Parts: sequence; C-alpha cells; structure tokens
Amino acid sequence: MKIKMEDIYDLEDQDVIDYEISYRGGNYGISAQKFIERFAPEEDIEALLPGHIGAYCNYLGGGLRGAICKSDYAKETPARIAKMVDNFVSLCARRYAELEEEMLLNDEGEADDPNWEAMGTNACRRAGIVSNY
Repeated sequence: MKIKMEDIYDLEDQDVIDYEISYRGGNYGISAQKFIERFAPEEDIEALLPGHIGAYCNYLGGGLRGAICKSDYAKETPARIAKMVDNFVSLCARRYAELEEEMLLNDEGEADDPNWEAMGTNACRRAGIVSNY
C-alpha cells in the first residue's frame, strides 16, 4: 500500500495523528498500534516497531531546534512493511516542516527585527545537527 500525503491530512482531520510542535521541538505521528490497524492489519509486527511512528525534533537549548528526524524500526521488519514505514515517516516529516512554516517558527524576521531562534535553528539544520547529547 502506497501512503499518500492526502492520507496524512485525512488522519490529521480524523484526530488519529498525534502532534505537538513548538519552538522547543516536538513530534508528529501515530502510535504503532494505530499504524498497524490502518495500514497492516494482517501483520504481527508491533514488536518490530517503535511505540510512536513519525517525525520528531529535539530541542537543543537556547531557543534552537535540531533537524527533523524520522522514527525507525527493527532490522527484522519485513521489507514490504519497512518500505511502508519509510514512506509514512517521510510524509510525517514533510507535514512537520509544513506546520513549522505555518506557525512561522522558521521565519528569520527582518534586518531590523531578527528572529535569532529561527536563524539559529535554520543554521543548525543546515549543519545537520540533530541533538546536543
């Protein structure tokens, strides 16, 4: 099954997606149980998946956020399911970035009124910084 961005929006509209996004990082995704119910009901794979499947962003401190990261799965996950999870978490990361933009979290402001946190976060992301630990 190929999951599309429209599916992500539908899950969000149905309150199936859990998310919290702020200037201190956050997450966007779905529980493993809900993922299996929606996309792989015939599979016994819950032990191979993390408790929450989606995207997240760590707070680095000082108003800075790290890169948007994607959840993973056990190496024993069947290839068909792994491909589905990879697709889903990529869409979640895309939606996470869209929501950050809608919230103006990455707007660097004007020269006379800079948003230092956004400038720093954007620089951290260009450098590929994920976490400070």
